[in-house]
Amino acid sequence: KLSKSNFERALNLRKKNLNSRQDLDNTRTRYEISQAQVAQEQAVIAKKTIRAPFSGVLGIRQVNLGQYLQPGSTIVNLEQLSPLYVDFTLPQSDAPRIQADQQTEIRVNAFPRREFLGRISAIDPAVDPRSRTFRVQATLDNYRDQLKPGMYADVRVIAGKPQSHTVVPVTAISYSLYGDSVYVLTPEKQAGQSKIGAPPARTVTPPAAARSSGSPKKAIYIARQVYVKTGESRGNWIAVTGIPPGTIVVTAGQIKLHNGSRVVINNRENPVKVPKELTP
Repeated sequence: KLSKSNFERALNLRKKNLNSRQDLDNTRTRYEISQAQVAQEQAVIAKKTIRAPFSGVLGIRQVNLGQYLQPGSTIVNLEQLSPLYVDFTLPQSDAPRIQADQQTEIRVNAFPRREFLGRISAIDPAVDPRSRTFRVQATLDNYRDQLKPGMYADVRVIAGKPQSHTVVPVTAISYSLYGDSVYVLTPEKQAGQSKIGAPPARTVTPPAAARSSGSPKKAIYIARQVYVKTGESRGNWIAVTGIPPGTIVVTAGQIKLHNGSRVVINNRENPVKVPKELTP
């Protein structure tokens, strides 16, 4: 401020021709030097102010007040909570069906009953030569910041039209060298009229079988081994061909059964519940 005042005073005196031009130039030079020094100090102060490169949430501070820091030292983690990016890989056989902006369904263990929706925002054009998979990135809005960066998630891409499959619990499949098989149950009165693999006169889903076990008079069923061909699996369920939809299958205790065994259904020990996404 003193240099500025001296410069303004010298300028007014020069206008009145009360000082020499050299005095004015010297005063102007001292003022400009003072301005340069102020700008230099401001630049130094600005370097000591840490500014976030983007908006987000700060984590736990990793340094203490008054601590000397080296260039590149980590001070605190900064995370952007919305939107979030989900990186996952898919086999190369799925490449023709994957496109940008396709909808994805994301589940995490922290919210087992919640389903978060996102959309594919980026697809890696190259396939990993070692795993034969390609990377995909989906973007989703983090409602109420419930999800945290770094969480593991199960991602399902909605590709193509819905297809109808017959599914059974994975525990219903008996694997052997001769092929995969399941034990189907037919009411005893109909067992003599039905052929192996043919649908009984009336079939119920596994959850309905649990209701029949609670009736006062327990129905008797005949067990029959049917060979099936397995397909894709999802969670604890697997697609099969070889039995019609609605067939009652055994999900536990198959080692005790053989063709013609008489069975009473008891789902109280291991009740079977069909997930909502697997019901029509």
